[in-house]
Amino acid sequence: VKIRGFRIELGEIEARLREQASVGETVVVAQEGPTGKQLVAYVVPLDRTLLDDAVAQSTGRETLRRALKTRLPDYMVPTHLMFLERMPLTPNGKLDRKGLPLPDVSQMQQVYVAPESELEQQVAAIWAQILGVERVGLADHFFESGGHSLLAMQVISRLRQLLGREVPLRTMFEQPRLQGFVETLCNSHESQASVLQILPVSRQQPLALSYAQERQWFLWQLDPHSAAYHVPSTLRLRGWLDHAALQRSFDSLVARHESLRTQVHQDEGQAFQIIRENGTVAILHEQVNEADLQRRVETEIAQPFDLQQGPLLRVTLLRLAEDDHVLVLVQHHIVSDGWSMQVMVDELVQLYAAYSQGQDLQLPALPIQYADYAQWQRDWMTGGERDRQMGYWQALLGGEPSVLELPLDRPRPSVQSFRGA
Repeated sequence: VKIRGFRIELGEIEARLREQASVGETVVVAQEGPTGKQLVAYVVPLDRTLLDDAVAQSTGRETLRRALKTRLPDYMVPTHLMFLERMPLTPNGKLDRKGLPLPDVSQMQQVYVAPESELEQQVAAIWAQILGVERVGLADHFFESGGHSLLAMQVISRLRQLLGREVPLRTMFEQPRLQGFVETLCNSHESQASVLQILPVSRQQPLALSYAQERQWFLWQLDPHSAAYHVPSTLRLRGWLDHAALQRSFDSLVARHESLRTQVHQDEGQAFQIIRENGTVAILHEQVNEADLQRRVETEIAQPFDLQQGPLLRVTLLRLAEDDHVLVLVQHHIVSDGWSMQVMVDELVQLYAAYSQGQDLQLPALPIQYADYAQWQRDWMTGGERDRQMGYWQALLGGEPSVLELPLDRPRPSVQSFRGA
């Protein structure tokens, strides 16, 4: 399976669990949770007393996690470990994966200790919202409650926006329990540093690319036909489809999000963003049969983008029957990512649900757009952050970085082989 960009062999995790003396049977699956896809390990323990003692279960889970961390990278350690009396089986004796219970985060968290101070309550509310849980106590562990590095970055962003605190991302990993994390905030002078606010910038000036967009622009110029940085999503639509409502929904999305109507231009070696005026989205309609569906979807995903001409959102509606369609959405990574695609799909569903019922829907206004963030990032780096980061890495690496000496007895890689890599 692939989770947050990492390819994971579930069998390897199961093998490491079976090495533990306390484990009888085990199976590891990838399940959709409130924070996205996550690993869940089900264990039938050899010590049956674990099944009746919540404290013993908590200790047992912690012991297994520590053992796995010595043999596996962090992203392969299951988010949830559940103890079962027996594995659910089908009538013919095989594992019934559909019968595996869903993890209950509240039962696997530590004994709840309510936040008391105002700061503890504020941070707990941020954690709970991002983790998709009802509450977070002082003893709760961010990563064991379903968190991961991408969600940790969201926490840092919320602290900056809501509380005006600049917190290093490493703090989330060094102090993953709420109480320790808040204590670090109170004791850290760095967290009190003034934060440069992201503000809207004039659209009557050249709009800078973010550093991530600049990398994407460089890679696209190396190989404009590569699909390596396409961000696809496919939706199966069963039932009557209101084509006019679907078209209106996409038009509303493009009007709402400048990134969906962004192109990249270059002048005298300097690349910048161009945001087109509002316009309609061209939805390609095509009749297909089930046998050709997979091939047609893959072909659509692989079709290259022209970052200079756009559009960088491509929408294709594949019709299998009058009441059966597949909607294929493809964006280029220079204007989107996995989180952005999910936001777009969620808003698309909301808009279509309203428009198809003859209702109007006004989504909350966006105070800033991505071009505003790109300019903020440039100002932040030129305002001293670049020097701070360069100083950190030079000190860590022991002064000026040395030139990497490549072996002389091997041929130099060509541009073509680099592209293939």
